[in-house]
Amino acid sequence: MMMMMSVSASSLQNQLTTLKSQTNQTNFQKSQKTVGQTAMGKDSFMQLMLAQLANQNPLEPVDSTQQLAQQAQFTQVEELQKLNTALTKNSQASDAALYSGKQVEYQDSSGQTQTGIVDSVSFGSSSIGLNVNGKVVTPSQITKLYASTPQITTNTGTSA
Repeated sequence: MMMMMSVSASSLQNQLTTLKSQTNQTNFQKSQKTVGQTAMGKDSFMQLMLAQLANQNPLEPVDSTQQLAQQAQFTQVEELQKLNTALTKNSQASDAALYSGKQVEYQDSSGQTQTGIVDSVSFGSSSIGLNVNGKVVTPSQITKLYASTPQITTNTGTSA
């Protein structure tokens, strides 16, 4: 004799909702472990947000207030990254400007130590160059910065 089990639609729906919730929770926990191990950039943040939208329960969609808050957070992450880039460039430019007119020691491309005075500083889109005795040197090549530039005196050869 076969037993027929009667399962209501609402019972199946509750089970489906429970399974979906458990799956989302497990995926979230896995992503948290990954996020804890590496820095989360804007791409990771966007992927996480899209995964959440894709895996949401259709019967209980994400609240529009929560979605707007997440989009605002995404925008904040992007703007903070832009601000960090701008501050880094500004800091590098400020540091490089301090070299102007100073005597420095640097290692040239052959590994030899050279000495000279920084005549000018040039700013490229991704790099900073110091003009030392007609050669472009990067700040990372500088091994010594002298506090003041030595005064060069010349003997005019005139006598009183």
